[in-house]
Amino acid sequence: MSPVASSAGIQLLSHDLDADPRSDLDLDALLSREECARAERFAFPRLRRRYRVGRAVLRCVLARVTGRPPAALVFSHGAQGKPALAHGPSFNLSHSEGVLLLGVSGHGRLGVDVECLRRLDDLVALAHYSFAADECRAVLALTGEAREQAFFETWTRKEALLKALGGGLSLPLKACSVALGAPAGTLLARLELPGERLADWWLRPVEGLPEGAVGAVALDRPGVEQVWLPGDYAFA
Repeated sequence: MSPVASSAGIQLLSHDLDADPRSDLDLDALLSREECARAERFAFPRLRRRYRVGRAVLRCVLARVTGRPPAALVFSHGAQGKPALAHGPSFNLSHSEGVLLLGVSGHGRLGVDVECLRRLDDLVALAHYSFAADECRAVLALTGEAREQAFFETWTRKEALLKALGGGLSLPLKACSVALGAPAGTLLARLELPGERLADWWLRPVEGLPEGAVGAVALDRPGVEQVWLPGDYAFA
């Protein structure tokens, strides 16, 4: 494994899915047959394109950090569908509109999430459904754009943690509470899941995303550092 994947930190890469210069043929050469077939099942060309680019970026980054050819990587999936790479680093992928966020770590359970800010007509109902009481109060105490920003900050932080845990939205959404803002240390304020300890988890916002996007990263290794991978890692 390369020094990038074996370091104690979390390596992040952001990529514009709508500005990738590679042709569909070039992308398909990096993908598995199953991925190529799945791409064709998307109803709209933009969605097919984004899926192809996202999978190619994932394979190129993991190829860089493992020394294996992108097309030779074989993924397995956990009970809730979370992908893993045998004898490889932990990784997690998220995208919103054309913004992709990928996290890689040599150790631990990792989750990332990114969302593009947008107006939600059902924000209040979604907050009550998805957030714990303390999170709901913090978000709904705000108004206008500040409320929308707080909603997506809270959402990405919860989602990153739940993805790291391996269950995503199948886990109880109100079994954890996250903090707003960017205080020092972890943003995780409460965690009530069997076998999990609050002190074992590190949850932080992702800084440096494109304007209009917010993101978060979670790892069951406290006190780690975020490092951005070079942009050329997205290419074979």
